[in-house]
Amino acid sequence: MHNTIINIPKIQHLDSGNFFLICGPCAIEGRDMAMSIAEKVKRITDDLKIPYVFKGSYRKANRSSIDSFTGIGDEKALKILKEVGETFDLPTTRYPYRRRSNNSCGVCRCSADSSISVSSN
Repeated sequence: MHNTIINIPKIQHLDSGNFFLICGPCAIEGRDMAMSIAEKVKRITDDLKIPYVFKGSYRKANRSSIDSFTGIGDEKALKILKEVGETFDLPTTRYPYRRRSNNSCGVCRCSADSSISVSSN
């Protein structure tokens, strides 16, 4: 069985034959942190020719305490996610906390269900 990555705008290094990496912060805590992570991981994945998707959650809902940090606010975090994608020319994704009728979060244009599609050949 051969897997093919399809329908990922901005994805790079597909011809390398490498796995692809989806990573980023568990929760976007601020612009500087998100930009720093994206810059460093992009540099590494470019050097190693690894396809990379930046993942940044805008809310941490799975907390055991009501007083735990849950995020900087949905709109602010999603705008940072959008900026990361635009600045580093990266595809982005996020955890789908709410189901929306068009599957788009409305700010960064990432998709809860179809950012990454994998098909078997």
